[in-house]
Amino acid sequence: MKLKLIMSLLVSVMFFSGAFALPKVLHWDKLSIDEFHEARELAKGTVIIPLGCVEKHARHLPLGTDSLIGMYLSEKACEIEPVLIYDIGSLGAVWESKHWLGAVAISHNTLVAVLEDLCDEFARNGCTNIVISNNHGGNGPFLQSFVRTRLEKPRKYNLYYHEDRFSREQYAQWHKRFGKMPTYGHAGIYETSLMLHAFPELVKMDKIAVAESTPKYRQKELNKVRIYTPYDWYAECDTQAYGDPSNSTKEMGEFVMSMHITNLVNAIRAVKNDSLMPAMRAEFEKYSENPKN
Repeated sequence: MKLKLIMSLLVSVMFFSGAFALPKVLHWDKLSIDEFHEARELAKGTVIIPLGCVEKHARHLPLGTDSLIGMYLSEKACEIEPVLIYDIGSLGAVWESKHWLGAVAISHNTLVAVLEDLCDEFARNGCTNIVISNNHGGNGPFLQSFVRTRLEKPRKYNLYYHEDRFSREQYAQWHKRFGKMPTYGHAGIYETSLMLHAFPELVKMDKIAVAESTPKYRQKELNKVRIYTPYDWYAECDTQAYGDPSNSTKEMGEFVMSMHITNLVNAIRAVKNDSLMPAMRAEFEKYSENPKN
């Protein structure tokens, strides 16, 4: 155990000192076999899957906004805290957006099968700490179910699901600098500012349609009595635009992105240093096979 820790520390020192030429961003598919071995040690067997989707983002943002932002965040976090990045493309749970051109809504079963196979393959290659970093709100319920169903049978990996939320202090910093934000739920001031910072060439501010950006709340009576239907999002935001993005700025995007990067770096470090999850997994699987009485 001590030898493994020493080797990991040596690899980290060599990486940050430039002693060998590993790239700063550790894309799994862009590494040679020798680089992969070194990168795996540096990352402590930790791999991240940025998960987004392809769907309409109002009229002014690209269809792959969530996937683009997710990959950008993972790459910037990796420059600070090394982690292997696996590019799954723009797959995601986006069935609620099928009514607009451009959405790619692969089936639930296919998405489950892809993630299951990837997790098994990561573990087979010695990467047993797997982080799914979610960057699309519609993925949330699907991923919660996916994570929970890892309990169905023994697994050879530790799965962590990360969906960033700002702390109260971070929100206070944001509002202090840029003022209290209006509604910014989907393709609004928040996502548009992020894209102006990271991918300004893909933002078409002249295509903003403010009239499409007001939520409709058509299911509010059902929501009052805690009823959920498959059409919740469609009832509220069938235009795929939620919040006026007119006052979006690159400066705001840079500020907000920096907080997201900090939070993702902290999450990666927590996973790499976690000993509780592997112990709980071993204990749970032991008693699942031989239940207590």
